[in-house]
Amino acid sequence: MLADAVVRHYPYPAGWGANLARVNRVARESGLDAAKQLWLADPVFERSREIPEVAARLRGMVEEYTGWQFLHDSPHRFLRPPAIERLAEVDVPTLVLVGERDHSDSHGMAQLLAVGIPDAELVTLPGTGHMSNMDSPDRFNEAVLAFLDHRPPGHEPGAASAAGAPPPPPDRGS
Repeated sequence: MLADAVVRHYPYPAGWGANLARVNRVARESGLDAAKQLWLADPVFERSREIPEVAARLRGMVEEYTGWQFLHDSPHRFLRPPAIERLAEVDVPTLVLVGERDHSDSHGMAQLLAVGIPDAELVTLPGTGHMSNMDSPDRFNEAVLAFLDHRPPGHEPGAASAAGAPPPPPDRGS
């Protein structure tokens, strides 16, 4: 399951990559507290900021975050070719979740994943943003459980559609 996923090397045509670069630059030039405030104000968290309990949790998460990635270049060695070019190698059923009110770049990445992974299913969660599991935990859990319910053990790849919501769960009354 990939929820509100970020894909390295995605071109970010709607500008979210520039927002992230700005947060990193502010951390290095003005300090971690300024970068965290800028990050919390990012449009990607708009829906989360509208829900008081989610906004409080998000603030707490950002306050506790060390910010190491804001201040340093990544020490990770990345795949060659990069994962964005290897999506067809994923050979397990994959649920791709994106919030309806998430950033348009997130929708682009979700679409890329759903089309590029052979047995992927894309579900857009109504009324949720980038933090879909926090913004709407009931809808999030329903989507995950519905996906799991209609995936029998040994499911053959290629049977799912990337065109929308999963089918209803099987009738358990019989």
